[in-house]
Amino acid sequence: MASSNLGKNRMGGRSKSPVVVAFIRHAEAIWTNKRLPGRLEGVRLSSKGHEQAKLLAEELADLPIAELRSSPLERALQTAAPLSEALGIPIVKDPDLTEADCGTWAGKTFRQVMRLRSYKELAVNPMLQRPPQGETILEVQTRMMRFVERMRNERPGEIVAAFSHADPIKSAVAGLLGLSLEMYRRIEIGVASVAAFVLRDEPLMLCVNADGRRFASAYQNYLEIQKLRKPSV
Repeated sequence: MASSNLGKNRMGGRSKSPVVVAFIRHAEAIWTNKRLPGRLEGVRLSSKGHEQAKLLAEELADLPIAELRSSPLERALQTAAPLSEALGIPIVKDPDLTEADCGTWAGKTFRQVMRLRSYKELAVNPMLQRPPQGETILEVQTRMMRFVERMRNERPGEIVAAFSHADPIKSAVAGLLGLSLEMYRRIEIGVASVAAFVLRDEPLMLCVNADGRRFASAYQNYLEIQKLRKPSV
């Protein structure tokens, strides 16, 4: 595994270097594009999803990832498992990364949900409306940004791989880019995709909706640019 000196100062201690957070959407699950799984148990990866998770691990295994965080839901944990095995580090379950709570819509097909009055009301005002017994996208973004701040404080100078779900990642991307939350629906987050940011004073986007290879390349480019910016001694 490649080494990184992002978080080391000249005395060998930990500096307040920026953390890199790579948000990774779970791979294809058995209900992907068919039903709203919400937080229902037993929604596991499909056979294609398992292959996507293995490929993702192969693409990311050479990066100096120091921490694996995951939504507690099965499909996210299954996506993280091959990378955990490749890196030899455990997966930490993190409730802030869990799926948006879609309440009573969970388990319904998209067509069934779109016929509901509650869906039509939410479509008019998605920021403040919620699915029955669910949460608003603003509440989702609040916990995702809380996760971002925790990683900024707890893992300086390191890479954190955070396995989550489409809407939570969309909300985090909007927040980190300083966009109105209403823009979250215009952001594409595909299965097994990576959205990575350097968390410095002004967050730097490395990639969004990328595969593992593109993220690895973007990270290496970032390191090279930082070397060029360092004053010569």
